[in-house]
Amino acid sequence: MALILKEPDLGTALVFLPVLLVMLFAAGARLRHLGLVTLLGAALCPVLWTQMTREQQSRITVLLEQVSPGERPTNAGYQLHQSKQVLALGGVWGSAWRDRLTENSSAYRLPEARTDFVFSMIGERWGFAGTTLTLGLILAFFARGLKVAADTREPFGRLVAVGIVALFGVQTLVNTGMTVGLVPITGMTLPLLSYGGSSLLASFAAIGLLLNIGMRPGYEITREPFRFRE
Repeated sequence: MALILKEPDLGTALVFLPVLLVMLFAAGARLRHLGLVTLLGAALCPVLWTQMTREQQSRITVLLEQVSPGERPTNAGYQLHQSKQVLALGGVWGSAWRDRLTENSSAYRLPEARTDFVFSMIGERWGFAGTTLTLGLILAFFARGLKVAADTREPFGRLVAVGIVALFGVQTLVNTGMTVGLVPITGMTLPLLSYGGSSLLASFAAIGLLLNIGMRPGYEITREPFRFRE
């Protein structure tokens, strides 16, 4: 996380905090200890605010200054305003069924539409039904990943599986949340859907590890000391 902050990339570094908490919980940490750490982190938020750049601060203040569809957004709020407008264009079934997407559509005025804001494009093209189906497939992936973790008897493999599922889950929550104005906008991709070779390669590598763990639920790297034979 320190190396990621050094880049600097605050948004990506903060994603690893909930992943860390989930893995600690899966490893047996007590809820009250995790809650105490979370409260201490929240208490340090004012200090973090003073260390953020003006651009980073604007991404948070935009959430509190969202304008209605008919109003003109600020420069900092343009991306979020366009994202919500594009999602609204899709309606229930999307423009794919109505053949309404043209070169003059506001969907083409959404920056980073096929990378960080691909969820908005899915909503415009396939509507509420398409976004619901997309989230349903992602939830099915999470369920299978957690089942792999639950069936794995080897502690290290179980934690790796939980960490992978948590990482995908946090990325999905951040990416979809920022398109509708629930979380600050960061350069977070939607796993397996956003355009980008490095993101797709990392996702495939993580899924490969998860599948390998699922194929060998009893595999162990080493035996625990002083353990009785089963």
